[in-house]
Amino acid sequence: LRFYQTSLALFGEGPVTRYNMGLCYYGLGHLEAALDGFRQALDLAPDYSEARAWILRARAEKDAREELRREQER
Repeated sequence: LRFYQTSLALFGEGPVTRYNMGLCYYGLGHLEAALDGFRQALDLAPDYSEARAWILRARAEKDAREELRREQER
């Protein structure tokens, strides 16, 4: 993540950088931050199909985690 943050500071916003940051956050289990990265990538490049696909994947995992947590609370 540090390298992508440096890239943003040096070169400005870019959809690939935001997408890759989303992948990093996803790998760390930070789904909301991952979704933010993928959404930012789409804002910069609306046709970025990979970012769109990862949004669906991260949302599905987030929903599954929330459902599991609700079941455990019962």
